[in-house]
Amino acid sequence: MNHHPKENQKKESLINNLKNETFCKIGVSEISGVGVIAIKDIPKGIEIFKCCNDDGADLPVEINTSDLKEVDENVIKHAKNFLVLSGPSTYPFPCKGLNSINIIFYLNHSDRPNTEFSLAGDLDDFVSFVTSRDIRKGEELTQDYNNLSNDEEKLSKQFPFLNNKK
Repeated sequence: MNHHPKENQKKESLINNLKNETFCKIGVSEISGVGVIAIKDIPKGIEIFKCCNDDGADLPVEINTSDLKEVDENVIKHAKNFLVLSGPSTYPFPCKGLNSINIIFYLNHSDRPNTEFSLAGDLDDFVSFVTSRDIRKGEELTQDYNNLSNDEEKLSKQFPFLNNKK
C-alpha cells in the first residue's frame, strides 16, 4: 500500500488530466508539415493545453534576437521553425530550452483559427489557448499568428493586461 499522500495526489491529478484534459496529439498537418490534431471532440470554450502537476515554473522566456548572436545558426533556424516573433524582436523560448518544446508550439496558422487566447487559464500572468468553436475529432487546431505582432503598440492593444507588467 502506498503511504505517500503527495505521490497519490500527483497520480490522481495525472489520471484526471488524461481522462478530462487531454484532447490533442501531434500529427501530419494539411496546412504545413506537422500540426496539432484533435484526438476526440472538443467543445467550444475549453482550455486545451492544461498541464497537471505543474507549478507554472515553465513559463516562456522572451529572448531578444540580439541575445542570440553567439548561438549556432542551425539552432537559431530550429528555433525559428517553432517560435513566432512575438514582441519587438523577441521570441518566447521555453524556459527549459528547445529540447522541451510543448505541443502548443505545433499550432499552425490559420486566418480562421479554431483557438483563441484567454486569460481564464491555469497559469497566472500567461495567456492560454481556448477553443473558439466546437472541434471535431481528427480536425487540426490552429491559431492566428497575426495576433503575435512585432509591433509593441499593436500587442498592447491586443493584450492590454500585459501593460500592467511594465
